[in-house]
Amino acid sequence: MITSLLSRELICLELNATSKQDVFNELASLLAENGKVADKDAFVADLWAREEQGNTGFEEGIALPHAKSAAVTNPAVAIGISRKGIEYGAEDGLPSKLFFMIASPDGAANHHIEVLAELSSKLIEEGFVERLMSVTSTDDALSMFLEKTEQKSVTEQESKGFLIGVTGCPTGVAHTYLAAEALEKAAAAMGYTIKVETNGSIGVKNVPTQEEIARADAVIVACDKQVDINRFAGKRLIQTGVKAPMKDGQGVIKQALKAIPFEASETTAKAAKPQSTAGLYQYLMNGVSHMIPFVATGGLLIALALAIGGVPTEAGMQIPEAACGTTS
Repeated sequence: MITSLLSRELICLELNATSKQDVFNELASLLAENGKVADKDAFVADLWAREEQGNTGFEEGIALPHAKSAAVTNPAVAIGISRKGIEYGAEDGLPSKLFFMIASPDGAANHHIEVLAELSSKLIEEGFVERLMSVTSTDDALSMFLEKTEQKSVTEQESKGFLIGVTGCPTGVAHTYLAAEALEKAAAAMGYTIKVETNGSIGVKNVPTQEEIARADAVIVACDKQVDINRFAGKRLIQTGVKAPMKDGQGVIKQALKAIPFEASETTAKAAKPQSTAGLYQYLMNGVSHMIPFVATGGLLIALALAIGGVPTEAGMQIPEAACGTTS
């Protein structure tokens, strides 16, 4: 999908930006100039609204600003490179140098997440980022995304065994899919087949069946959010952060294969339950947030009415009944 959303006109190898705001404006301008965004300012506002949910600056100089926006007329990905780096608020505290701005139409459901998932497979390729940072022409940069990488696959007959992975990060965006891709590549390199469940913002995908769990040699739970692990009782299992497979996928798998069988407990059962509660709380707070402007406006109108037509009484300022249009 990502290859169909890219063009050389949407790639800038030398950003002039010196701040996060500049990055948003410069890449959004590229999208607008190429007919992908109808209202640049509205799209930038939506980018900032997304940032309020969680910073899109990740490790190793990569940032993935994205937004679903009514200002987007055609889905697209704009790429920018800053040689000096820009303070973006990245998780590792380092400047961001490589920017992927994903513009997704407001009615495109989870289009941006699908692009992020596909982009993850490129970013996790050994040496890909370094090669992209060193290109000198937009044609070369574009060809890097268009080229198909030969994926090493392991057949059931060749496989040394079967593994299960579970990935998930709090925002359910980039790390969820980067970690899944890392586990898949590490497993293939070691001669194992693997099924990875992703707990992303578009829901839980690729859930292993009971039969698959039964035949799994080991389970890797690489999550920074609560997931149900009691279903893996009796299996060799390790729990780690979502970033661990990205740093050393094969090392994580080796640990899992040597782990002791996992025993379910009430503690782990309870740990899995807050997920639904947290989801309900999130929806309630989201509703409250949307009601705040109406509540504030109503309060201001009442105060204005009291200021203009109110009279002092023992109970405080009140609107006289005559002013309300009542008759005795």
